[in-house]
Amino acid sequence: MDDSLSPDEQAVRRLDCSWNEVYLNNDRSAFAEILADDFRPQSADGRIGSKADLMRPTLIGAQVTFSEAEAGIQMFPGTAVTGGRIRVEHPDRVVDQRFMRVYSKGQTGWRAVFVFSLQLVRKGKRKNRIRRGQVPTPSPFFQSRRVAIFDTALRSRLIGKPPDSGSGD
Repeated sequence: MDDSLSPDEQAVRRLDCSWNEVYLNNDRSAFAEILADDFRPQSADGRIGSKADLMRPTLIGAQVTFSEAEAGIQMFPGTAVTGGRIRVEHPDRVVDQRFMRVYSKGQTGWRAVFVFSLQLVRKGKRKNRIRRGQVPTPSPFFQSRRVAIFDTALRSRLIGKPPDSGSGD
């Protein structure tokens, strides 16, 4: 691991690599240590899952690849965001997704608390497309404190103002 990285960034990168290994090895037992108990996955169509949903193994015969070129990490105090692209080739179909993973640092260390996945589709195959000017309905998850803190920290980075000392938006 790169010595120029902070200990927190090294820890998050290790977790993110471990997450990828779960898919590559099709052994979901490592998720017990990677995912927080209140972990929530969400897809672009608004479906919200749970930690148990990710514990199910990939179907036998699937080939999994990750795009290293699209991987990235952004560190915030107590929060980290990583992203990338995964492609799962099943015998009968291909699933190609971009993802954003959110990690939070708690008393027991870093754990994944959220993942958002967006299924990529080939031209001419789009479903449930959001048209320009439409705003998707936010899920109840986004009302949580953890995401409010992340949102406030992210906005402060984007517009260069310190976050409010209140409870977020």
